[in-house]
Amino acid sequence: MRSNGKSVSSTGRPILAVGDSFTFGNETEDSETWAAHLQDVLSKRVINAGVGGYGIDQAVLRAELLFDEYDPDVVILSFIGDDVNRTEFSYYPYGRRSKPYFQLNNGSLILRNVPVSRTQPRRRLQGLRRVLGYSFLANAALSRTAERWWQDLPIGRIHDDGENVSVELMVRLDSLTKQRGANLSLLLWPRMLSSGATPGFQALSNSRDREASRFWICQPNRCPTYRRSCSAPGVTTRPQ
Repeated sequence: MRSNGKSVSSTGRPILAVGDSFTFGNETEDSETWAAHLQDVLSKRVINAGVGGYGIDQAVLRAELLFDEYDPDVVILSFIGDDVNRTEFSYYPYGRRSKPYFQLNNGSLILRNVPVSRTQPRRRLQGLRRVLGYSFLANAALSRTAERWWQDLPIGRIHDDGENVSVELMVRLDSLTKQRGANLSLLLWPRMLSSGATPGFQALSNSRDREASRFWICQPNRCPTYRRSCSAPGVTTRPQ
């Protein structure tokens, strides 16, 4: 867990924040993450359980794992567009490790690759790729002819159903939080949703409020893509 820079009273149920590097707060001080600011504003303990490189699948699994330990009354699932894409892979280079993943089978989520394999896919000719990275000519040529190797793009893609898997995982986490007398909120970063996201999540980035918003907070059953699964009426977002 990442420190928030200073402590607050540990009495009462905390807020649990899960997500990727946007939650963890890469390249920021402990006191500068959004979780730390939220703790300051609310004077309520916020557990920063973000991990860089995590997809929605790993973030949800982490929330489930930590529920018994921290018993939060609010869970915040924070994500960007690429976190949806990451659910389609068994290995993701930005996390530098193999990962668990889910597949849908007749509408049910099936967890795969657990325990996680310790054997890492071989990345060929990485030394050559680093050396050629200084060449403008090599960049121009290899971006066209060997983009996946040159850009070190993800390998180990299992399926292309990341949007539906992500939606079902939100439904699952929402159900768990309700069972435990807690609430789930989704923290979306509109300016990052268009990068790497599937069409349903990209649509969220087209709102007229996007440019005026640093982030959105919404209840799961009111988010457009989530609503497609649970058929909840109404769509509202709260730009911040």
